[in-house]
Amino acid sequence: MGIEQVAVMGVIIILLMVIIVLSFDLVIPMVLKLEFNSICRNYTLLAESQNGLSSENLSKMLKEIEALNLTVVKIDCPSLNSPIRGLNVTFEIEAIYEGERFETLFKRSPATLPFTYKRTFIGRKVVL
Repeated sequence: MGIEQVAVMGVIIILLMVIIVLSFDLVIPMVLKLEFNSICRNYTLLAESQNGLSSENLSKMLKEIEALNLTVVKIDCPSLNSPIRGLNVTFEIEAIYEGERFETLFKRSPATLPFTYKRTFIGRKVVL
């Protein structure tokens, strides 16, 4: 193997490493958004079936979201046993991800990404 081939292989390896690092920088917020949506969806279904969220379930949801290193800015959800049966109710949560992103190849800058989850559901009429 000649010196030219070694140099070409070195450049190719460096370019592959740069592409991998930059792709991680793009993939991490997408994965966080998917996990955020999953958590919010579970609690939306819970609020729909129980006609609201109890303060205990609300604090559990906040802990799960904060475990993703997200800061919750706004929560708009009905409280437990509120009169929502048969009504259209909006379940909305806004959170912020604060991290760093590549500005140029060798410079990272702070970035703030907003995550929003908003769903409308109909309160179920539970007949016993």
